[in-house]
Amino acid sequence: MIKKYLPIFALLLIAFSSCSDEEVSQPETNSNFLLGKWIENSSSINNEENDGINEYVVFTSDYRTEFVYYDEFASENGYYSEFGDWKIEGSTITITWDESDPGLEIYKLTIIQLDDSTLIWKHENKRDGVIIQNFKK
Repeated sequence: MIKKYLPIFALLLIAFSSCSDEEVSQPETNSNFLLGKWIENSSSINNEENDGINEYVVFTSDYRTEFVYYDEFASENGYYSEFGDWKIEGSTITITWDESDPGLEIYKLTIIQLDDSTLIWKHENKRDGVIIQNFKK
């Protein structure tokens, strides 16, 4: 009886083992809503409102992102950008930066709200504590 089904099991094993990790697509969870340009509407650090709101973020369909920040001393016009790859899994957005300080290569954001016009996320780090940012399209 086992010999009868052995060829079928062998074919199934070959079929499932032939898929590489590169063929696995990004999860569809909220990723369509995430695409586009998001302009920061408000932010807080450790539950205190942050006045430094001059940021925007762009997420593209090729899983690239650009974070644009304002710092009057950073460049001639005051704006500078950071670039990286993004992925979304469940309620977590993970950014892998092209360039970063050692230990800060990966940035994890917990989605609080994401729909076609609102993006709110939370990020925790040792230096600043809990950061919550609210963006609008």
